[in-house]
Amino acid sequence: TASLAVQYAQMLVKALEPAKEELELANEKDEYRGDTRDQLAKAIATYTNPPFHTVAEYDAAFAEIDMLVKKSQTRRANIDAYPSSLQAIADGIENAKGTKYEKLDLFITLEEVYNQYKDVDYIAMDDEELNKAVSLMGSNGTLLNNMVNTCVPLLTKQVTELAAAIVA
Repeated sequence: TASLAVQYAQMLVKALEPAKEELELANEKDEYRGDTRDQLAKAIATYTNPPFHTVAEYDAAFAEIDMLVKKSQTRRANIDAYPSSLQAIADGIENAKGTKYEKLDLFITLEEVYNQYKDVDYIAMDDEELNKAVSLMGSNGTLLNNMVNTCVPLLTKQVTELAAAIVA
C-alpha cells in the first residue's frame, strides 16, 4: 500500500483537476480577469509540486483550492449576469414610468440600484462589490417588467371575464 504521504500527494493532484478546469474557463474571456483568477493561477502553480510534510499542510491546500474554485465560479457567473440584469432593470423602469407601478417600493428601489450601477465598470469591481451589485439587481427587473406587461394585465382580464360570466 502507498504511504500516507503518497496518498495525500495523489489527493492533491485530484483536487487540482477542477481548479485547472476552472482556470481554463476563467481564461476564456478577458472580462473574467482580476485578483480571483490570479489567485487561482497562483494556487495551482504553488500546489502542483508542493514541499509538504504534514497532513495539515495538505488539508490547508485542499481548503484553499476549493475556496478559490468556488470564488472564481461565482465571479464568472456574476460577470455574465451583470449586463442582462442591469438591462432588465432599465427595461422594467422604462415600462413602469408614467404608470401606477411607479409608486411601488420595487420601482423606487430598482431606480436607485440602476442609478448606482449603470455607469460602473463592473469588470473592475472586486468580488464582494460585484456580488453585492448582482444580488441587488437579481431578477427584480424581470419581475417589474412582468408585473407591468404580463401578470397584472392578465389578472385584470381574468377578473373582468369572471365578472362578466357571473353577471350573465
